[in-house]
Amino acid sequence: MFRIIIIFLSIFKISYSQCDNLIESDCESISDCEWVENFENGWCGSYDNNASACNSLEHCSYSTCPHACNWAGSAECESYPGCSYSFLTYSCSGTTYLPCCSGGSFQEDSSYCQEIPSCSEMNQLQCISSSACEWVEDTQNENCYGIAWNEQDCEEVEGCTWWTSSYYGTANCAGSYEADNSYCEDTGILNCSEINELECVNSSFCEWSESIQYYSCSQFNSSDQCNSYSEYGCYTSWNSTTWEDDCNGPSFQIDTSYCTDLIVIPGDSNGDGSLNVTDIIITVDLILSAIYDEYSDMNQDGVLNIIDVVELVNAILEI
Repeated sequence: MFRIIIIFLSIFKISYSQCDNLIESDCESISDCEWVENFENGWCGSYDNNASACNSLEHCSYSTCPHACNWAGSAECESYPGCSYSFLTYSCSGTTYLPCCSGGSFQEDSSYCQEIPSCSEMNQLQCISSSACEWVEDTQNENCYGIAWNEQDCEEVEGCTWWTSSYYGTANCAGSYEADNSYCEDTGILNCSEINELECVNSSFCEWSESIQYYSCSQFNSSDQCNSYSEYGCYTSWNSTTWEDDCNGPSFQIDTSYCTDLIVIPGDSNGDGSLNVTDIIITVDLILSAIYDEYSDMNQDGVLNIIDVVELVNAILEI
């Protein structure tokens, strides 16, 4: 049984190891892949001279089509069955049949799945469209000197001119140009310690730790200590009986609760702190039983399916 599972998963590993091998539904299930819509318009008639290419298209078929005899020369005209040439009118008339790719116009779906580039690999449009990335404008003026060593290359740069000195007998690229060094960077994911309670509770990888301290102003023995809690209502007053300052004020509490990293390994179904074959078996059982388990959900997409098993196998093999 276990051997069958391994063979089954190995087949799926090969099939899903690269984004460009995935169909749309599987592509959208993997966080590192994106589906790119790409539709191209075409015309079957453009494949009149290529039968194999024509027949490979879903909406086109290769056959023969009627064609008006309109050749100028008599020899060429009469070489086609159904065509006759008139020397009185010097024209070719009739109808012949020629090989053709019929079907008219069509739209070809060339959509594909591709790996999502990292922020540093994105152009400006891609960067702006990604919630995980931020476009950083970085333009500055640069000296044209040294950017080019001939007049043509120099003057192709806006702001630069080719300058020659008849006195010194030298020439160089002069002026200044605006260099665009803008780039796309990762916006960064906030650490657990940087988020509030609501965000922490809703995160699968963070845990909210309650830490509330209870105090009473009267418990502080020194005026310095008492005054350090003045924001909570503590204040000092002179006690003539004991000849020392008393700390007066209410009881209060200080909430120092915080958010910490929850040590959870995605795919660690049994919570033993490591990814292994046992996790694969548990995850497969959960899928077959249609039971969702957050810790078995490798890509954290809210669905437990074969994609999670494939990513789990990949993770184990990479350990």
